[in-house]
Amino acid sequence: MVAVLCITIISIISMIICVMFFPILKIGKFQMQTFWFAPFLGAILILICGLIDPQFVFSSLIASSSVNPIQILIIFISMVFISVVLDEVGFFKYLASIAVKKANNNQMLLFVILFLLFLY
Repeated sequence: MVAVLCITIISIISMIICVMFFPILKIGKFQMQTFWFAPFLGAILILICGLIDPQFVFSSLIASSSVNPIQILIIFISMVFISVVLDEVGFFKYLASIAVKKANNNQMLLFVILFLLFLY
């Protein structure tokens, strides 16, 4: 338990250092963000050292409970995909232009329109 706690704390501190000092790793034309690297290595190290049972991790990820991590990730990734597609086709710009036209230089009305638009 102490070893898992130490690896977790080191992973968190390493992630903060990566974000502050090395946010992007560039290798030639390839570049990637580094915020995920330290926690990923920490999790792999915990699994390799046998500090947690891989079967327990797998069963926790696919458990049939109210909070299922895999289902949450699928929903999140789906929502991100839908949002990116709508942004690329200009849907949000279209809604914003309609809201600005309806407001007719009235800031309070624009606020109310945007509030109601994003409320639903």
